[in-house]
Amino acid sequence: MLITAASSGIGSIGIQLAKLLGAPTVVASTRSLQKAALLEEIGADAVVVVSADEDVAAGTRRATEGRGARVVLDHVGGDRLGDAIEAACDGGDVISAGRLGGARGSLDLFTLARRHVTLRSVSYALTPPSVFGDLLDGLRPVVLPAVADGRIRAVIDRTYSFDDAFTAVDRLASGEVCGKVVLRLG
Repeated sequence: MLITAASSGIGSIGIQLAKLLGAPTVVASTRSLQKAALLEEIGADAVVVVSADEDVAAGTRRATEGRGARVVLDHVGGDRLGDAIEAACDGGDVISAGRLGGARGSLDLFTLARRHVTLRSVSYALTPPSVFGDLLDGLRPVVLPAVADGRIRAVIDRTYSFDDAFTAVDRLASGEVCGKVVLRLG
């Protein structure tokens, strides 16, 4: 499994959940070498640091002995969605769940067809509550016990008082965040 933008809050939970559900290899991508150690600490088997010299598809293929990822959870989207598709194995599944790179971008439909990749796009804001509830209900028997016993834990980057909300927003915009930025009320 490949998780792009893996140092995000959802990405860090995704790594832990993938390992919990038995993914044999979890590849995490990030743009920052400084975040690699944290991603390995929370369960990534391999980290691809995306740069001018390293793209996510090549790094994922190297980490999976040339096969690519069976499942890709992509949080970047935009013009980088094609990279997630390239990183998938033939017949793989790509779930577009984030828009960090923008909601619009170009996509090579021939690559999608040639590789027989299934692409599914989801949005928490656009998913009907009944569907979202059913999805969460299906995870309950596995995820809740793992949260309760610490096998899945939130990765907290920083905690700010509500009065420092603008500082928290600046932190989010910095690109240096690993995990969640939390605002404390009261």
